Formats: sequence, structure tokens, C-alpha cells
Amino acid sequence: MRGTSKGNGPWMDSKDEAAVDVGLLETARNLLSDISRISPLWVGLVTLLAFLSAFEVTRTVHGDVEVQFHVTAITAAIVALAWLPALVRAVAMTGGAVKTPAGEASARGILDLLRPLPADAKRKVLPSLAAALDSAEATAGSREKQVEVRSARRRVERELGPSVNPLGKQTDEVLDVFARHYEVIRSESGSGPERTFRMGSLMAEVRAFAESTVITPPIVKERYAQGRDGDRVVALTLLEASPMPQCLDQIIDGVRNSHSAFEQFQALRAAEESLPRLGPADRTRLAKALREQLDDDVKGIHQDASRLHPIELMLDEIEGSGRG
Repeated sequence: MRGTSKGNGPWMDSKDEAAVDVGLLETARNLLSDISRISPLWVGLVTLLAFLSAFEVTRTVHGDVEVQFHVTAITAAIVALAWLPALVRAVAMTGGAVKTPAGEASARGILDLLRPLPADAKRKVLPSLAAALDSAEATAGSREKQVEVRSARRRVERELGPSVNPLGKQTDEVLDVFARHYEVIRSESGSGPERTFRMGSLMAEVRAFAESTVITPPIVKERYAQGRDGDRVVALTLLEASPMPQCLDQIIDGVRNSHSAFEQFQALRAAEESLPRLGPADRTRLAKALREQLDDDVKGIHQDASRLHPIELMLDEIEGSGRG
């Protein structure tokens, strides 16, 4: 992204997408409107794929070939690609499920269809898909569902990884772009689901980048020590993708002294990923910081399930293992 243009990533320009209202009718209108802003070539490709997917060729026991035409869940998933930018926004707003008349379009099925796309198309599509899954993960009703959605999100981010740094820039330069882009999003948008979704899309790119390069403790510590909002959030997101017990001080500081609810959310994600690697003393330090957050009424933890749930789960694991 250049300047203050809005889009899904820091290396592309894209048009503003219409905000998705909670009403089902308005959502449908926005999805249809978005189709008109997609190139005819893309729509033609999607239409061709959908048409071909509806044919089923089988051979009978007598050796004859039968061709059947019927709409399947795969056909529905392909058609959904025509308005994917608006679709994944709808996924984020409705908790992660996309129902169609032909069935449910899964993240895995969509990813399989997107895999052959060129790198520039992946940079446009996959961050939004990962952000939609991230939103679904944060509101998952059970630990099992959370693990399932997180696994799907990671598959998307691994697919995105090689496309995140198309110009082959140095690690510090790429992280600078991410950090400044985060600050632009916060400064030009009011708080709400739209801004959270855009920041989530950006953090998906940060995690994808971390998956495709070498991230070391000095890189994280130096980035976090710069102190700007973007640098802190990027450092914590790197620790979510590449957990490092050596950076527990940064995670605890992000939990205790976050500059925003979004930063604290990223610190808690990093803490979750780091927990299995922590020794008893470090687990005790982390548990103390988490307990402090539950007792702090100012930060609104108890009104935000995306932060309350990971705190409760981590405390249960730490204190439960201590009792064992």
C-alpha cells in the first residue's frame, strides 16, 4: 500500500470494499455489487471453472460413459471466488461459517482452488481469507473448534508465505513496511470491525512472512524495543508465528502494558504459542501477568471474549499442571 490507500496488503493498491451490514439482504447486495469491481477475465475464469465442476463423468458396468450435470459444494465454492473479498468479510462478521444452497464452502476447499493462482493474486486474496479464519478462531465456542480453525488459518498463511515479499527485501525493511502500514490503518480508520479486519489481514501477512524466513530473538527484541505501536504489534505477531521463550519479557510487557486491545490480543496469542516451551518459573511469571489482567476492570477483558478466553485457558493449563 502506498500512502493512505486502503487495501489488503502493503504492496498493492485496491478499491475500497463496501462495508457489510448485519442485515442479510444488505449483505447480499454488497456481495453482488463487489462482482462489478472484479475484472471480466477473473469472472470468466471463475465461471468456466464452475461450469466444468458441475460435470461428473462415470463409466458404467457395461463400459458405457455417462455424463451427469449437477451443482455440488465445489461448484458453490468456485462461484464464491467471484466475490471472495466481500465474502470473507461476511465470514468475519458472522463468525466463520459460509452456507450456500449447495452446502458449506470450507476454508480447505477454497484454498485448494486458490493454490494455482499467481503470486500477486494470492497477495490480494489470501490475507483476507486468513483474517476471516482468525476472526472465527477468536470466537470459537470450544477448544477443539479453535484448534481446527487455527490449523486452517495456518495452511492459508503457509500458502501465502512465498508471495509476501515479492521484491526480496531485507527482513528489517519488510518489517518496517508492516509496522508503518499498521499505524496508517489505525490512524485513518475509526475503531470497529472494519478496522480490526484490516489489521487482522495485515497480521496474517506478518505471520506468513515469519513462516517463510528466519526470525531470531534479537530481531524480535530490537523491533519491540523501538516502541512505536506498529513495531510492538509486529514483534508480538512474529512471536505468535515463531515462539521463542527468550522473548517472554516482551510478551509479558505486551500483556501488561499494551497500547491497545489489539496489541494485547496479539500478546496473548504469542503467549499461547510460547506456553508449551516455558519452564515452571516462566509459567509462574506469565500466570501472574494474566491474573493481573482479570483483576483490571479498566481494560475491559471480561467484555471481550477474544482476550478473556485465552487468558482463562492459559491459567487453567498453568495452574492445573501446578496442582498435578
